[in-house]
Amino acid sequence: DSSLLNNNLAWLCAMADRKLELALQHAEKAVKLAPAKGGYLDTHAEVHLRKGDVAKAVELEEKAVRLDPANANLKKQLKRFQAGLPADGAE
Repeated sequence: DSSLLNNNLAWLCAMADRKLELALQHAEKAVKLAPAKGGYLDTHAEVHLRKGDVAKAVELEEKAVRLDPANANLKKQLKRFQAGLPADGAE
């Protein structure tokens, strides 16, 4: 199994705000296969945010930031999740 393919499928579903249960399964699998990838935790967090679980999204994004503290995008995402906001351009 490919962590990248699982992550990408989860991200696409999350960005389309469709098939979020499927997105969650693939995000969890990606993180299980590559637990040290902050970007995969970011996807996992995004799926939880889309499903309405802000607390879980923040928890996962905080872990992503700890794994990759130099990544400005992850820090930006964390602030967005803490505010409970959808992705830029989303409603």
